[in-house]
Amino acid sequence: MASALDAIAEQAGKSLIVCGNTRVILIDGPAGSGKTTFTHHLAQTLNGSPVISMDELYNGWHKPLSDDLYARMAQQIFTPLQQETNIRYQKYDWHESRFENWIEVANSDYLIIEGVGAMHPKNLDRACLKVWLEANEKLLLKRVLGRDGEHIREQMLVWQKMEQEYFKKCKVADKADFALQTN
Repeated sequence: MASALDAIAEQAGKSLIVCGNTRVILIDGPAGSGKTTFTHHLAQTLNGSPVISMDELYNGWHKPLSDDLYARMAQQIFTPLQQETNIRYQKYDWHESRFENWIEVANSDYLIIEGVGAMHPKNLDRACLKVWLEANEKLLLKRVLGRDGEHIREQMLVWQKMEQEYFKKCKVADKADFALQTN
């Protein structure tokens, strides 16, 4: 993983800035593929780059990859980046089932957005680099339930079907600059 991290960090540093003065890196792939772990390692490699998780942006389990999601991302994340101002986005509270706190992210050299839906076509032109992560299909559900608990099994089975439809419809893996297999 270290060599992939180094290669991606090096490429990010060489890439064109297309969103204000920030290099935006999008990381997508199935739930349980290791996106969050990989992202935090990459963020450290990029001198503590800020990270926004798609989990904070979904409107719960119901239609998480809706047009509303991408409109909010444009308004709360990408427009401020284009204007070279701080990002201010509303974070979803999964326990309260509603958007709650506002999170402010200072403008920086890099911003990593990770999670299912990060590489949606509506986000691609704002990114300097796109990374696809995947893992053995048999591990995905096991990893998620190990991390988040058995109580979300039914939602995750629906989620896995939804994400596969999204990946296929949007040809997400084909859009990646880097594709990695995790174990």
